[in-house]
Amino acid sequence: MVLTREQKKAFADLKYNKDKLTVQQYRTVKGQLLAGDTSGALKGLQKLLTPGKQMERSRAYAKKT
Repeated sequence: MVLTREQKKAFADLKYNKDKLTVQQYRTVKGQLLAGDTSGALKGLQKLLTPGKQMERSRAYAKKT
């Protein structure tokens, strides 16, 4: 599989922020990248990393399991 420059940068961003995501969030964004939806993956990653109520619920759940 040949990755474009944009996909390589997106994978680097994803790996850099791996500790801030739940396992399912990481797998979802990674799957989008591998499927070729780079713009959607970057948009989703940005949304997950933006502080907000949705992210707080995810972190609280991740700590319980």
